[in-house]
Amino acid sequence: MKNIPIWLAIIVQLLIPTALIGQNHSANYSDKDFTSFYQDMTTKKIKSAQITGRDLEWDDFSGKKFKTTIPPDGAYEIGKELKDNGATVKFEKSSNSSILSIFLSSWLPLIWTIGFALIFYALPIALTIWIVMTLRRMARRVEQIERLLSNRS
Repeated sequence: MKNIPIWLAIIVQLLIPTALIGQNHSANYSDKDFTSFYQDMTTKKIKSAQITGRDLEWDDFSGKKFKTTIPPDGAYEIGKELKDNGATVKFEKSSNSSILSIFLSSWLPLIWTIGFALIFYALPIALTIWIVMTLRRMARRVEQIERLLSNRS
């Protein structure tokens, strides 16, 4: 019964990073190839678009959402063409995974779990061993004192 909060804490620690990694706002967007996108753009079917690095997401006038990948270094030209064809264009920074985000998402939960295990399992064991060893030393000293006192009498 005492272990239930510990197990709950461990489970929560393992689920939070998984939930954070799994968040993807592009899930609502249907994939389309670049050719279909270009046809939609030239026929002025695109209402608004957002370019993030090489990812392009757009909404058409019927409210449907699509996404595709654009050629490297083509964001400026495509953005200009979208604007010329009547779409509103929004550019955003590319969110490349940094070393810190990789560490936080993959290694930190493992380190956290090991730390929890050390605090709740290994630390009490180490403390128990230290107490037993201290009590043995104290018992030896008491025996030495008793021997000294018995030798004096």
